[in-house]
Amino acid sequence: MHFNSLIAYLEAFNKLNEREKDVYAWLLKHGEATRREVCMGMFASDNLNLVSPRITTLLQKRLLVEVGTKREYGRHNMIVRALTQAELLADDKDRQGEIVFISAR
Repeated sequence: MHFNSLIAYLEAFNKLNEREKDVYAWLLKHGEATRREVCMGMFASDNLNLVSPRITTLLQKRLLVEVGTKREYGRHNMIVRALTQAELLADDKDRQGEIVFISAR
């Protein structure tokens, strides 16, 4: 593992807000889930506004990946899972120099 990769990962993780960290941690602990499953698991609520923006942000930051779809309530919903630190660092190595996390300094 390259030291700079570890620093980049930690900087990106530390820039997440508390709800994003909570969603990421919940997915690490529970594995694959839809937005509704995350919302029900975390808040016992089906108000998807509690998690949807955070899941979108985590997908954009490449901390989550889409692994499939599931039919719920007559609709197809994305299933996501959290990438572990090891997966993120291995993926960074495979990118051959592509910058994954950009620090706003």
